[in-house]
Amino acid sequence: MRNIWYLILIFCLMPSLVYAQAKPKRDTSKDKSVILLKKQKEETGRKVIPVERNANYRKVHVAKQSKRKASNKRRHTAARKYSASYLTVNRQSLSLSSILAQNGGRLTFDVNTDGKKWVIISLPSWCKVIKYSNCFMLEYGENSSRDERKDWFVVKCDSKEVRVNLSQPAMPYEFAANIYVAYIKHNVYSSSLGCLCMEIHATVTITGAVGEPCSVDAYIVDKKGLYVTAKTGYSSYMLSSSNSIVCSSAKVIPSTNKTQSYDVVCLLPNNALDLRKKKNELCCKVMFWHYGKGYLTDVTYPIYFKAKSKHGTVTTEGY
Repeated sequence: MRNIWYLILIFCLMPSLVYAQAKPKRDTSKDKSVILLKKQKEETGRKVIPVERNANYRKVHVAKQSKRKASNKRRHTAARKYSASYLTVNRQSLSLSSILAQNGGRLTFDVNTDGKKWVIISLPSWCKVIKYSNCFMLEYGENSSRDERKDWFVVKCDSKEVRVNLSQPAMPYEFAANIYVAYIKHNVYSSSLGCLCMEIHATVTITGAVGEPCSVDAYIVDKKGLYVTAKTGYSSYMLSSSNSIVCSSAKVIPSTNKTQSYDVVCLLPNNALDLRKKKNELCCKVMFWHYGKGYLTDVTYPIYFKAKSKHGTVTTEGY
């Protein structure tokens, strides 16, 4: 009976014994961190808010860092400078030459490159450029000078350059010739011909006939304006189309288109004149001859003189 009561007493006291067990020790490291935070708050005066990090924090943080790195990489790639590998102007990669019209005009040039932007530098002051995406138009004025105009400019894209050389002809000279002075020296003995001659002098100016042979010719006419013929034996002083007498100066070949002055001499034997009378009133017509264009009758210069024949010898004298 006594044993039964002991069992009942133990069964009743069992819960209190369980709750009376020693409590587990607390982790004091956490308490230290809290104390440290409080100390920090007191020292700095700033409020520290503890951040609770869950299990997904690292994944989110790593994802943000990866996205930021990728963005920086894209920006770095876009900022990298790209240099042109080729540049051509009218299919030329180094240089080309263009001849412009003297009276001005327009000229189009094609530009081909893989660069981002091309520019034109060192453009002459007498030129203007209208630029398009893959070509440009060059406008230029008239060259009113007497000298050829030469210049150049450069088409540039990054490190690639193409030089364009320009040349524009000068304003053309209009051909012109004038005889300013003409006179005759009478009865001059020529040792080369062995006879008395008329020495006909003329001063002429020639313009716009560079490289073209010219000369001065002298014709003899009577009072009626009829050409005096040459005697037999003087065929070298006779026109091929008629028997009219003529003598020519040495050829003059201008070295420039600019106006130049020349002194020329025509030598005509007196006895080459086929005179109808003993005394004659004649005129020497000095004319300019251009071997390519023919005679210029508007520059005729008349010189009047007298001629007489005595015993087969002709002599001349001026008025």
